[in-house]
Amino acid sequence: MFWLIVAIIVTGLIALLKEVWIPQFIIYLAGLDVNWSPWKSMAPEGEMYMLARGAPDGPFESILESVPDHNYNHVTNVFSHVKPDESKQEEDTYLSRIGVAYVGFNLRLMTRETKYEKYELVPASNKWALVQKDRSGPSIYFQYNMGTKVEGAETVGNFKVSAIVVFTAQIWNPVKAMFFAGSWESQTNAAVQGVLREYIGKKTIDKLREEVDEGGHGALVEMIKALDLTHFGIKIIDARFVDFDLVGDNAETSRAVRALQIAELEGNAEVKSAGLKAEAKKLLAQGVEAELSVRARYDPKGVYSIAEAIKEAKPTAISFDGGGVLATIGADKK
Repeated sequence: MFWLIVAIIVTGLIALLKEVWIPQFIIYLAGLDVNWSPWKSMAPEGEMYMLARGAPDGPFESILESVPDHNYNHVTNVFSHVKPDESKQEEDTYLSRIGVAYVGFNLRLMTRETKYEKYELVPASNKWALVQKDRSGPSIYFQYNMGTKVEGAETVGNFKVSAIVVFTAQIWNPVKAMFFAGSWESQTNAAVQGVLREYIGKKTIDKLREEVDEGGHGALVEMIKALDLTHFGIKIIDARFVDFDLVGDNAETSRAVRALQIAELEGNAEVKSAGLKAEAKKLLAQGVEAELSVRARYDPKGVYSIAEAIKEAKPTAISFDGGGVLATIGADKK
């Protein structure tokens, strides 16, 4: 009985050591980010770490990522999308189950600051605006929801507007984005702003307002998504035109815009009225044609028409010629 109790205690201690103490010890070492620890904590889902040799500002070594729907190629440094009908091939190991990866000795987490603007609801208000975001790391998002604004862009008619567009940028090549782009955030913003200015220059104010009111999903979205930003390691997967305002909205500009809108409304009303009148005339003509067709079919000798004439003239005498054709009608003089 004694030895049975001892065996149970030893088994429990071994299980406790394996399932609790050792994992906790490894997790603790992985979180220290020191050269002599061969383990590193996995990045939060949708994020990645950059690993450097020797020191945080040392030479780049590799990427430690946690992007469920993408595979990362450590040779080309490029992410590839995993198709919906496929699954990402990940090795199910003891370390992966506790959120740790074995990376080897003498590796540190590299830090790169990311600055961008995001369109969101301003705290303690009901106003939406671009808000500055500063991420010091060490983790980097694979996907960023960003926003950018242009000032003084000219529309058709030379009205100047400020406009905001939001977009989703993915870091498909983190090495290019972080080391070769020279601030991928500003480069991406500049590219999107260029497309936005070009697009606004071909639109009237009314067309811009219409696109915003309809959700901002128009040709502009496709133009932004078509931007080739591979040399920055970036891909834009979605965009939306969310807001615009007249720059220097003075009384003269407001009057001009209102006059333009009134003229357009009046013109649309006239066009609609003319269309309705034309349609009414068309329907009337079709009705007359149909009535004459019926009369010709069922009253080939014009008996109905003669009866109508007699009713209107109210004659005192009717005479016919020899052929049975109405010759004279003596109208009632009363």
